[in-house]
Amino acid sequence: MTIGENLFFPSMEALAANLAPEAERATFLGTYILASGVGWGLSPLIGGLIWDMTGSPRAPWLLTAPYAAAFLTLLALLQGYVRSGAHSAPQRT
Repeated sequence: MTIGENLFFPSMEALAANLAPEAERATFLGTYILASGVGWGLSPLIGGLIWDMTGSPRAPWLLTAPYAAAFLTLLALLQGYVRSGAHSAPQRT
């Protein structure tokens, strides 16, 4: 791991914990850790497939801007969905 990763990950976990309502803190942290793990697992596979398909080691890096744009668009859509209250959380008894 790089120094940046060692600084980034604890602060992101703290942010997720601080943003979560007290009763849902474990769910927020579990979701964050699951998403991180999936990303860490799939990234080398997808990058390798892109490299193999294009024959260029630069191709995975050149595609980071479109991936970031797609992610930010998805994030904005999900934020609007959550804020609109269109979803309903299950009631805990």
